[in-house]
Amino acid sequence: MGSIARFNSIMRYFLFLVLSIFLLSLVACDTALGRAIGGEDDGGAIEMPSPPESRVIYKVSGKLDTPAPDVDKWTFQGEKGHTAEIHLETAPGAITTIDTLLLLEGPNGEEIASNDDYNGVHAGIVTVLPESGQYTVVARGYGLAFGPYELTLFFEGAYVDNDGGKIAETDASGLSVSYGEIQIGTDEDIWEIPVLKGDTLVIALDGITSLDPTLTLIDPSGMEVAHSDDYIGQDPQVTYVAKEDGVYLAVAKGYGGKSTGDYALTVSGNPSRSVLNEITETLEKAEAELEAVGMLAAAASAAELADRAALAAVNAKTQSDEVETATATAEKAARESVLAKLVLERAETTENKAKSRLETLSAEKNRLDKIVI
Repeated sequence: MGSIARFNSIMRYFLFLVLSIFLLSLVACDTALGRAIGGEDDGGAIEMPSPPESRVIYKVSGKLDTPAPDVDKWTFQGEKGHTAEIHLETAPGAITTIDTLLLLEGPNGEEIASNDDYNGVHAGIVTVLPESGQYTVVARGYGLAFGPYELTLFFEGAYVDNDGGKIAETDASGLSVSYGEIQIGTDEDIWEIPVLKGDTLVIALDGITSLDPTLTLIDPSGMEVAHSDDYIGQDPQVTYVAKEDGVYLAVAKGYGGKSTGDYALTVSGNPSRSVLNEITETLEKAEAELEAVGMLAAAASAAELADRAALAAVNAKTQSDEVETATATAEKAARESVLAKLVLERAETTENKAKSRLETLSAEKNRLDKIVI
């Protein structure tokens, strides 16, 4: 009899608990929380200024219903370049913990970022908005997960990417560790690694938070020489023997152009920067000396060319004077030739006259001779 009484007592308590939860849901239906828990009515526009204020937390609540999977879509007006931090967690006071999944879609419906386990089983996204417009947050459970949730949004000002550039100086152990963050899905950080021919580079990229990173190595001529995605878990690593001196580029990205988060870039096998600086200074000095020698040689060549030009000018002047003299002589000879021709013509005329006179006299003589006889 006592067992039956205890069973009835437990059943009454259970029914009271179920009824209480049901009544609380009805009471909450006309509140902001109640509207979010309303199941089929979850989602819609999140009440906030446009654009959202920086460093202000915005919250909405909802419920992932059964049968799973249930999908709730929330919208907000985002500003290009602003950082959005979005978290989807089990609602406070819920009986069970929800394994949540988040997607962020851009103004054109394209997927900007997604995440499953940002903080334990709770999803989170930290990304820079690539353009202004209406964004959609897709809230759902992982697999068949269901239950009440809380969605929070937090915004920062314009996106500034200061990551990349020269890697950190190597420590006593020969390791260089540089830190960065992939802030948006399309973000890529480019790190400069000075290398000498024959160096064996080992480069590891470790995602510190939710980042699923990829790593690409580019040689000084711009060619991709190594790539890695999942070497240890989801973290990439490359090993490469340098074929030439120069600056190699390690390019860090989020997988699929969607993953975001912090990372550490560890490099070993390259010489310390002091060694490279010394080599660079030596090369620069040699280049300066070569340049000076080249300038002296150029000056000597210029002087030789100037001397040759001056000599050519003198020769040209001499030839010009000779041409002028020859021209004057030729002109004088031409004039004398014309004069001689005139004299000759006059002499011929005189000779002809003399011949004519002689003929006349001879004829007259013959005539007189005939008379005398």
